[in-house]
Amino acid sequence: MEHDGHWACIDRQFKVMSFLDEIGKNGKTLREKSTGPSGGSGQRPGGEAVFAKTFPRQSPLRGLMLRVNGRDPRGVPFDNLAAAYPFAARGVPCRMRILGIEENPAGFQAWITAGIDDGPVLTFFDPLYFRNRARYRPGQEYIFHLAGLAYRLELEDHPAPARSGGTVSGCAPSASGKPGKKGSSIEFSTPGALLKGLAAIFPAGDVEDNYNFWGPVKEVSEFRFGGRRMIAVRVPVSRNIADEADLDLIVYVNDLNLRPLRLPQPGEDVRGTVWLQGFLDPDANGK
Repeated sequence: MEHDGHWACIDRQFKVMSFLDEIGKNGKTLREKSTGPSGGSGQRPGGEAVFAKTFPRQSPLRGLMLRVNGRDPRGVPFDNLAAAYPFAARGVPCRMRILGIEENPAGFQAWITAGIDDGPVLTFFDPLYFRNRARYRPGQEYIFHLAGLAYRLELEDHPAPARSGGTVSGCAPSASGKPGKKGSSIEFSTPGALLKGLAAIFPAGDVEDNYNFWGPVKEVSEFRFGGRRMIAVRVPVSRNIADEADLDLIVYVNDLNLRPLRLPQPGEDVRGTVWLQGFLDPDANGK
């Protein structure tokens, strides 16, 4: 399955197929929106209809099952599973300008590259792209809800300067607005104790929607998802010095992916690697 590695953020032994059965029976249906004069319910010119089901309905983290149905050229009906992935349904709103959109071959999933004025350029997976794609226009601003599913989350203990140091590496945006690749990295070294309170986010390897981050914890909460204890941590990952505004993420992490195995506390610095998601604010239209 395309998103196997992302389900592993919940649990490496997560029983995806059993969970999809539960989504199909009890999930909330989301249909593709249309900006055309007749409105519509997601029907595409070729006769296909795209819709999704999400479950649990009120959870900050949900499973999403994306389906496509219609009739083939012979008139035979079909109903196909297009994708299934964890959906971070509660994020932090952020106004961003779209710089680029990269769709998958079927056109139902996409990665958005968007920038913040005087802030970072980020590429994230849009879990609700199938629903809102007709609304997007490159160059326009929209409010996205940003969150990340953590592959790991570590508490930073800030060793004293005399004992050890630390290195933080990042990638600068290229002239086109895309995140830089290898060769355009920004690196600095400083004693670990001097990094306390740092807020930073930078690409993690060659997977465009994976990011390393570092920041002080603002809020912590717990909930259960698919039988697993999950932790939600709100962390600033960028700061605008001019207006003292933070760019925050809500990071969702399986309790077994915490290092050490305890809840981080507000004020403590954490770092980790996330699969970055962002979806359009349902109450905003980008104007």
